[in-house]
Amino acid sequence: MSKFEVTTIARTGKTEDLLDITLSDKAGRTTTLSVSADVAHGILAAVRDFAKAETSKPSLVKRPTQFAVGTGRHESAVLMRFDDDVPYGLDADTAIEFAHAILDAAQAVEARPARRLQ
Repeated sequence: MSKFEVTTIARTGKTEDLLDITLSDKAGRTTTLSVSADVAHGILAAVRDFAKAETSKPSLVKRPTQFAVGTGRHESAVLMRFDDDVPYGLDADTAIEFAHAILDAAQAVEARPARRLQ
């Protein structure tokens, strides 16, 4: 049996006492499932459990969605803030060293081939 990787629910409907779900993959191929109410209830429970497990996984790294860089008003410092955390203050030499380290790391990540999780 080959694996069908669903990317979209193309259509849903009802035929007699069955729920018809047409699923599509990224190539546009479709397949339709016809399930009873009992099976639909089981699928719903499995999907809920999966969604809870995926969203509640602890992350080993923080991934900020926002950042800001500025300078200190009353002291000589470069200020960096991620999301709504307290800002970090760096002296100019450390900030320059940090900037170079970030550029080096970003270039190394960019040069790697894309990872495909299976």
